[in-house]
Amino acid sequence: MKADRFIISLLFIFALSPALLAAEGVNSFFENNSARSVFNKDIKENSSDGFGYFRKRKERAAASNIEQQAVSYTPPQTNLTRDELIQKFGKPTDPVPLLGRDDAPKPFKAMMHAFEAGETDLAQEYAKQFSDYLMKVEERNSQIMGVVRDTIAEKKMTEEQKLKQAAQEKELAMREQVRKALSYKITPDPKGEVDIYFVFKTDDEVSMLMVPEVTEVFRDIVESDDPRVNFIGLSLDKVADETARSQLMQEKKISFPVMGGDVLARELSVQRTPAFIVVPRNVPNRKLVESGYRRFFYLDEVVKAARGVK
Repeated sequence: MKADRFIISLLFIFALSPALLAAEGVNSFFENNSARSVFNKDIKENSSDGFGYFRKRKERAAASNIEQQAVSYTPPQTNLTRDELIQKFGKPTDPVPLLGRDDAPKPFKAMMHAFEAGETDLAQEYAKQFSDYLMKVEERNSQIMGVVRDTIAEKKMTEEQKLKQAAQEKELAMREQVRKALSYKITPDPKGEVDIYFVFKTDDEVSMLMVPEVTEVFRDIVESDDPRVNFIGLSLDKVADETARSQLMQEKKISFPVMGGDVLARELSVQRTPAFIVVPRNVPNRKLVESGYRRFFYLDEVVKAARGVK
């Protein structure tokens, strides 16, 4: 009973609320005809089509069509009926003309059409034309491949020349630095007479790495055929005799002359191998000992400095 009374009271309050609000003047927030006080004669119309936030009707229509196409897309039909297959591809008993592809060369297509029409003589004439075409194609391919090979070779040669030139320029700069350093380390022989020793061991990795560099020095000496320059390799390998030493040098493919060097290496104060030693004959108590790995251009500059050659 109390609940019924409560519900009736709520309905009564909501029924009277509009009247109460009107009585209190809540709905009279704006004055009557307030637009007259806001808009005056200075207000002008704007020619704008509207707010730029919303798309135009044409754009909305185009977007809608795209969406409909995406929704309405149907994949191609694969399970065709017998009648549909025949309608699409023709009867399997129908003859299939051999006319060649549409993108085939013109003489070939003409030859195929002539054969299909039963014009054998004409087809043979077109066959001759097609064979001439194939010969020209083969000749042109050969010419094109020749041009491509020449271009590749020229490009490689250009790159190799650039690398070679850069290496030569770098070596020249390094030679200049070596010459400056050697000018304080060695007194040139006044007569250009020098003795060169290369002390090494075949079981020493660094010695064997340096053998090709020293071989180039020996070749230059042989080619110059200058009696003022002597060269000998001093082997510190422990062998039974000189015959065994010669066999060992052959196995290691060492081409310059070699002899046992234990005694002479001690006289030259060699501390470790490999060692490249240059002794000016006419300058008492002067020798240059280069221990460790050295490249050919460095050794070449050492020999030139000892001989006084620029």
